[in-house]
Amino acid sequence: MKNIELTINGTAYPCGTLTMGALLRFERETGRNAMEVLSPASQKKGISFTDLGTLLWACAASATRAEGREFSVSCIDFLDCCPPEVANKWLTEALMAQSSGLDGEDADKADDGEKKSQTA
Repeated sequence: MKNIELTINGTAYPCGTLTMGALLRFERETGRNAMEVLSPASQKKGISFTDLGTLLWACAASATRAEGREFSVSCIDFLDCCPPEVANKWLTEALMAQSSGLDGEDADKADDGEKKSQTA
């Protein structure tokens, strides 16, 4: 999955990785399993903006913490800085990665297992 970043108060936060930590954060925030939200049945009905925003926030929190940086932005403050087109782009890429069964790193590996360099 390509890395999407959102800048909040001058700090860029990565949002392009759906991790186990992000799934756990989403569940703790909403009380529901994120995979239910991303399921084909839910996709047919359409994901709510609340679920989409919360999942995007959870991914940003997880990716930022994985980089060893502090993440202290609340969900609502994060979403106040997130235009709908960014959320929709992220969702499209997340669903494409899920349907292919690959995450960003696996999709970028060469045949010999080496990670290819990424260009934006």
